[in-house]
Amino acid sequence: MKRRLFKIVVLILLSACRPNASRDPLRLVYCIRAEPANLNPITYTDSASFTVISLIYDSLLERDGDTLEWKPLLADRWEVSDDHLTYTFHLRSDAYWHDGVQITADDVVFTFNTIMNPAVDAASKRAYYKDVASVEKVDDSTIRFTYKYPYYQALSVLASIRPIPKHIFEGAKDFGSAASARSGIIGSGPFVFVKWETGEQILLKRNENYFNGRVGLKEISFRIVPDGRTAMRLLKKGEIDLMELSPTEWMRQTNSARFLSHFDKYKYYMPAIIYIGWNNKNRLFADARVRRALTMLIDREKIKERLYFGLAESVISDVYKYLPEYNTSIKPYPYDPNGAALLLGEAGWRDTDGDGLLDKDGVPFRFTLMVPTSKTADNISNILREDFKKVGIEMDVVRFEWAVYLKNLSDSAFDAVFGGWTLSLDPDPYQIWHSSQAKGGSNYIQFSNPAADEIITRIRTEFDKEKRRELLWRFQEIIHEEEPYTFLYMPATLVAIDKRFTNVHISKLGIDIRRLGVANEK
Repeated sequence: MKRRLFKIVVLILLSACRPNASRDPLRLVYCIRAEPANLNPITYTDSASFTVISLIYDSLLERDGDTLEWKPLLADRWEVSDDHLTYTFHLRSDAYWHDGVQITADDVVFTFNTIMNPAVDAASKRAYYKDVASVEKVDDSTIRFTYKYPYYQALSVLASIRPIPKHIFEGAKDFGSAASARSGIIGSGPFVFVKWETGEQILLKRNENYFNGRVGLKEISFRIVPDGRTAMRLLKKGEIDLMELSPTEWMRQTNSARFLSHFDKYKYYMPAIIYIGWNNKNRLFADARVRRALTMLIDREKIKERLYFGLAESVISDVYKYLPEYNTSIKPYPYDPNGAALLLGEAGWRDTDGDGLLDKDGVPFRFTLMVPTSKTADNISNILREDFKKVGIEMDVVRFEWAVYLKNLSDSAFDAVFGGWTLSLDPDPYQIWHSSQAKGGSNYIQFSNPAADEIITRIRTEFDKEKRRELLWRFQEIIHEEEPYTFLYMPATLVAIDKRFTNVHISKLGIDIRRLGVANEK
């Protein structure tokens, strides 16, 4: 009896970190920490939505994850005119929507016109296509886009269009409602939508008739688990196969022999950064010496070690660090409180009344940092408050839910702001940095520099890669001198994947789910 009880206990312990044996081995359970807003490639704005959308809807072209060059997808070939104004795409003849209807030029034109319709909630995407003069259907498989003037990113912008089926959406009375539908979603990609159980999962199945070849996985269940503790428990029980980990989970919760016998862990750096933006119209931050001083007061190494266990890298700009356009000759400003104090003094900031705060012209150096509601933002804010207080700067923190935070950000209604960006693989500083974008664009910190504006304009029309790279290097030198943002770090992406999956390939775009398979399974 004791021996039988011992065996039962051992089996229970072993099953605490064992894949679910009753599940089809070719079904991937992918944990996402937030409910997608919708699954429409025109109106989505969040990363959770895109994770799912990218497997349901194909784009005209796709990037090679290793070379980052464009290659055929829905379009099997394309041409660019010598004057860089006309872009022609030829659709594959064997590409079909998931309901069996052929994909045609009408779908692409309809998608573009829907994006450009001001009544459709797609403002963030419309901004990318505002310089397109016209789009026309040449024939059933050919679409021609004409630009108003040459733009080096035009091919990337157009190649990224993910068409939606005209025959599904054309008759919708309200596109917004149709786009938010959680059933009947018809796409074109390697996976077919099955169902969406709100708060639980989104289930996709393999497209058996996919023109680009059937993928290895049979199904993907996107398990929606916002709570970190619950997600980790499910991962260790084998009820989740793939999950992005926090630094704490990576370092402290997933290194046991038992866990590592069932999961592989991967660390890589995606194009994303965390920053603090200084509102350049605020008199406190109008002087570049002050902005540089503030950066030198932030102990970024302490932040990386204390909050990320060193799983982050320093950066000097918003150009992805692993692109050749990133200026490696520029080094981040060091943590140097004494040097920062000297710069602040040069800018006229001193404690003239002995109250412990720096002041200038009777104005104390006191400001508010706007942050989204998050534990990471709170932890970093506490470190910043400590660092600034040492030299006589008082920082308060105001927290907003995401919608209010975004509204204040777009209105430049803040002193300083904590946030993050996903970076482009084809750097174009215009929308974030050009002075014309301070109203209606994304230049939320109100940065203005004539030399930077001139370089930005040249970058957009320079098609020679080497010359464009040199312009971007010079632009980053200006930004480093002006320091309108303090670029804190680029966090590592940390992932755990069940060992039964093969062909796990990490590229510059991350893990390609479409490549995953299981040995001896089809």
